[in-house]
Amino acid sequence: MSVLRQIGGFFDSITEDMATGLEVHCRRNPLTGGRWRSVYTPDVLAVGEGPSSWTDFFSQQLRWSRGTFETLLCQFGRVVWSLSPGRLWNYLLLVAFYPVAGLTWVLGGVSCVLFLGCGAAGVSVPSEVWLMLYGDAAALQVALYVVNRRHNVSPHEPVGSSGVAGMVMSAVSAPLYARALGQALLRRRSGFVVTPKGDSASPDCVGTFRTHLGWAGVFGLCLVASVVWGHAYPAMRVWAVLALVTAVGPVGIWGAGLVRRRWVAGGLVGDGVPFFGQRRPG
Repeated sequence: MSVLRQIGGFFDSITEDMATGLEVHCRRNPLTGGRWRSVYTPDVLAVGEGPSSWTDFFSQQLRWSRGTFETLLCQFGRVVWSLSPGRLWNYLLLVAFYPVAGLTWVLGGVSCVLFLGCGAAGVSVPSEVWLMLYGDAAALQVALYVVNRRHNVSPHEPVGSSGVAGMVMSAVSAPLYARALGQALLRRRSGFVVTPKGDSASPDCVGTFRTHLGWAGVFGLCLVASVVWGHAYPAMRVWAVLALVTAVGPVGIWGAGLVRRRWVAGGLVGDGVPFFGQRRPG
């Protein structure tokens, strides 16, 4: 608790855990002169629930990414020179994910508008050169991921888990990271929201996916424009299709879940036997 008293308590942030940790790791123990250290323990003291609806999951991801952007804009520059090289590298890797994901999504959208919608032309690079430049980099990334998965310390993931599910959920959250980036740059006000869990889960509706549907409209219109106006850029069309699938994927999953629940509620009787073309007993 002495370190919390030294920094004035938990840091005022919507992602107070990371912001407080950053403040702690740039300070020194006044008694020993050494830097404060964090120690990982694998003991499970409490098991937390994750969000069980798209509304709550999106709210959580929006808060986490927005908090990271605020840390970068308002806190990181002030304490960066107080961190040791190892800790600086650790925090740079930690805070880089949301900006990279958000910027990649925005730049991908801008590129689709320019190439597919407006017909802009870029430098033509042969596919062999692209493979030479990026093939080995992609292979190295996959190899590093596979190796690093052996050091996964999460007690809640099954042994040998590939982590693909987590990557998919991060990918479908990219439109939210872009939205959080824009809000942070425009200095929009943000507030701390406790993510509802279990029976307190927020219901989903079409408005839950407004950010995703907006981006789906952008990529869908770009694809239509490329066909109508003959802007044939295969690579950009592939990117637009992948982005479109990413944007509408959560909406499709939610819609399929609604249909399934309604079918089960309307097609099953008390003993669990489905009715096919029969009237349910009154």
